[in-house]
Amino acid sequence: MTSNQPLALLRLKPLATNLGRGLSLLLLAGPSLIAADGAIAANNKGRAYEPPPNSRISGGNTGSGGSRDWCSDESLAAIAPQFSGVGQSFSTRPTFVWYTDSPMVGVMQFELYQDDLEEPLFSETVLPQSNFVAYTLPASAPALTVGETYLWQATLRCSADTEMVSSWIATLVEIVDSTPDMPAVDVANSSVQRAQVYASSGLWYDALAEVYDPETFDEYLLRQSLLLDLADLEAASGNEIAISISEQLQDLAEMF
Repeated sequence: MTSNQPLALLRLKPLATNLGRGLSLLLLAGPSLIAADGAIAANNKGRAYEPPPNSRISGGNTGSGGSRDWCSDESLAAIAPQFSGVGQSFSTRPTFVWYTDSPMVGVMQFELYQDDLEEPLFSETVLPQSNFVAYTLPASAPALTVGETYLWQATLRCSADTEMVSSWIATLVEIVDSTPDMPAVDVANSSVQRAQVYASSGLWYDALAEVYDPETFDEYLLRQSLLLDLADLEAASGNEIAISISEQLQDLAEMF
């Protein structure tokens, strides 16, 4: 890889070794969990989240990998649709969520791309963290445009002065208008209810942003439901890497 060629634009086949714990065909046997208040929005498949019907598949433009070199042996996981469609948001400054399994050593870089440009629209160093990590596009970044699809990437480097990559993730987000039949969010009085509105409207990024770091049991159950729904949808593609992603999501769903 040359230093001026972003990882996200290489269009390499994703590395399955960092995406799960094997490739067994473990699929969900039943519907998603329902939050304690019983208010999770249902659809015709009994899921809290269902991708929009016209969402295109993003698997060819996403990936994950790493060198497993001396500076870190952690893997990153993008918590977003990949083989089951492009995740959507109606926010022009969406929140992106990923996961890493332990405290990281090195420098995390967040980058945002559009239309296969080799230079990012926006890039910022992010404080390395462990567990579920959320990054909201800040005011210093350009607001995203409704109708456009962007590629976001998080890269863990060994240090600020090296190009050595320890691990990386990349996937897509599509910015959309709120739909006419979307329930009014302003009447929701909790993060769970807001997340339910977003999830039932196919807005993955907005739904997960509400509950990625649960403070109540209801929030935990809804996050679990969203992860299991996505695991089910990813595995249904039959793609070997998607099945591995599905297994990883199932593991993450059980975490407190």
